[in-house]
Amino acid sequence: MRLPGELRRARLCALARRHAELAWRLDTWLSGQLDEAARAEVAAARQAAVGALAAALATAPGHAEVIALGVPESRAAAPLYAGLEPQPA
Repeated sequence: MRLPGELRRARLCALARRHAELAWRLDTWLSGQLDEAARAEVAAARQAAVGALAAALATAPGHAEVIALGVPESRAAAPLYAGLEPQPA
């Protein structure tokens, strides 16, 4: 039996997963509307953003207040940003 807090987290995770799946589907569709040069520009911007996120996570505070707001600690978040490439459908 799940506790109420576990149910809320499970629902939130499912909702976040659906939003992420929709975002990648939109990315795939929109990328198909671009020419090769524009796709390369978007890919470079994405890589720069992932790099900036990685740098920010490396120096992110691990304060309990931040974690309580739902921001993961750096070592927990690192695998998340590593997956910021579109997944094959």
